[in-house]
Amino acid sequence: MHDPDAWLPRLRDTHLTRLAQAEGQVFAALAREAWCRATSAHGKARRMAEWYETEAAMVVLAEARVAIAVVDGLLTRTYFRHSADAVKRAGVASSHVFELAERLVAQAQELARRGRPVDGDVDDLLGR
Repeated sequence: MHDPDAWLPRLRDTHLTRLAQAEGQVFAALAREAWCRATSAHGKARRMAEWYETEAAMVVLAEARVAIAVVDGLLTRTYFRHSADAVKRAGVASSHVFELAERLVAQAQELARRGRPVDGDVDDLLGR
């Protein structure tokens, strides 16, 4: 791609600057949403494995791994290049379903500590 004015690096730097200026609550709220996707996919993968739908369970388990990695990335403000990089750097690439459950519990505790509990009431959900 031809970029004689170096516009793309400046755009990247502008985005990174804005992300660095964002408050922690913004990342916690996004992490909470990703956690909900992760726990939903994890539960679905477990149910599929119980029904002996192992191939489908593996696909859904991969989705759970990515979502868990996204939560970690948001909580630590870690930038991933792509989903494979995310699960590798988050350490969940080969995690068993039970290890992922433990990770989800730890993430839920961290989100609650940051003021965005995953099992809160309506006021918690709306950020009041």
